[in-house]
Amino acid sequence: MATVFSVTPSFGSNGNRVTVIGSGYINNSDLVCRFESIIVPAIFVSKEKLSCIIPFFPNPKLLLVTVSNNLIDIEGEWAGVTFDYTHPPSVSSISPLTAPSSGGTKLTVHGKNFRPKNATDAYCKISIVITPAHIISDEVLFCFTPLIAGPLPKLIAVFVSVNGGFEFSTGTYVQLFVHKSAIIKQVFPVSAPKTGGSVVTVSGNNFFHNTQLACAFGDTVVKAIWLSTQLLKCETPATRRSKVSLTISTNGQNNG
Repeated sequence: MATVFSVTPSFGSNGNRVTVIGSGYINNSDLVCRFESIIVPAIFVSKEKLSCIIPFFPNPKLLLVTVSNNLIDIEGEWAGVTFDYTHPPSVSSISPLTAPSSGGTKLTVHGKNFRPKNATDAYCKISIVITPAHIISDEVLFCFTPLIAGPLPKLIAVFVSVNGGFEFSTGTYVQLFVHKSAIIKQVFPVSAPKTGGSVVTVSGNNFFHNTQLACAFGDTVVKAIWLSTQLLKCETPATRRSKVSLTISTNGQNNG
């Protein structure tokens, strides 16, 4: 007699390939999985494991998972193992829209069907890199951009998964504009009054021109005036400190 002990992943939409753990499976052409009343072919892995693809259902529901070795006897109903059939996650927008290739930018993703009760199973896929995501609500999660190699600048698609990477968002997708990381070579003048209001010229490379371009004097961020990809100006803020670090932000975060 065949039976079912568990299914991985335990939730998702149609097209997910699930691993069914149980016992008594026989390697023949009549081996199938049944999700509610729909029967699909099974791939034999071992006497305790097989693989099946979730069929389409019009609405979310709990699907009772059973198996058969001969297309006649449906077995495993007593175990009560279910697959939680859901709408797939979708992405509607991201913030910020740009990021340096060096990685580390906190990317906030807006969408729906993020299932916060399964927060440990969330991932972002940025280009071909999969990184852990942190679910805030059913409509918001965040992740950090990875190091992006290859020719730049370029647009890369952002996808999310909330069932352990077995299924990623499909359909309409959003893109992140990735550019080379800003590099500071020189600052003039190198000193200014603590009262602020002094204009400093910053030279370097890869100063990406957008509305979020800024200078960060320590923890204080001020708007930058873009002159070229190698030159910009900023006005110093008031401070009580004698020395502060200067970094460049191209997307509302300190990146270079």
